[in-house]
Amino acid sequence: MDFVFNPLNTAVSRPLKARGAAFDPEQQKMLQDGAVPEISTDQIELFSEKWTRQYCELHNKETYWTAERVLADRDNFRVLLAVKEGQNSVAASYRIP
Repeated sequence: MDFVFNPLNTAVSRPLKARGAAFDPEQQKMLQDGAVPEISTDQIELFSEKWTRQYCELHNKETYWTAERVLADRDNFRVLLAVKEGQNSVAASYRIP
């Protein structure tokens, strides 16, 4: 079973660890709170259907939020792609606040 929770919540994590649960590395939330540097965003695209195969191939398959689940919930997620020379090399998705 996969589920997401705050790893600092010991009421959840301690009993799971005692039963031998395996945990993925903690995911980090990042917040830019300073000035944004002037960089080109020419290679950044919002996800479009033509990138489905490459996005799914890049995405981790051993997690709850698989590429397929993120794409199926696009009302709640925004997917950005770095595209260079016609190839999608990096993908990022985030929950829309």
